[in-house]
Amino acid sequence: MLFSIIFSIIAFLFFLTYEIITRYINFRTTLSPINIFIVSIINFIILFIICYYLIFINIQIERYVVSFVYYNLYIVIYLHLFIGISKSVSLRVMDEINLSKTVLNIDDLNKSYSSDDFFNKRITLLIENKWLNYENNHVKCSRKGTILVKINLFFLKLYKIANSG
Repeated sequence: MLFSIIFSIIAFLFFLTYEIITRYINFRTTLSPINIFIVSIINFIILFIICYYLIFINIQIERYVVSFVYYNLYIVIYLHLFIGISKSVSLRVMDEINLSKTVLNIDDLNKSYSSDDFFNKRITLLIENKWLNYENNHVKCSRKGTILVKINLFFLKLYKIANSG
């Protein structure tokens, strides 16, 4: 069992390293979760072939099957994080507010986002949950919102993702 856990973690770290490097050098720019999942499966298969036939020749194949289950758990968690960061409209709106050189008001934001009903519900929810502060018809990220924006910007830079929410 320990072999399966360690192998799955190593395989995931290889995948994560590949993912970051290829995005950093602009080799891969897709945000498709299906493409990312396919690449992750190919990564596991390549690592399995190398380890099974060259390194750990006497390890039973069942251990690799168990490690594949763990590996897929890590991939699902990764995809959840990745898609949440790359597609979140709320984070995109808060990024825009936080990075703005001037103070934005609701009218400025309504010009950027055409769907009034969708946008206003989202802004209202962000204000109610204290992610944004609203005073005198102006919006600003709260301290809590600014921390989330900085974390989001770190991951956007790490994965070389443009704001795409």
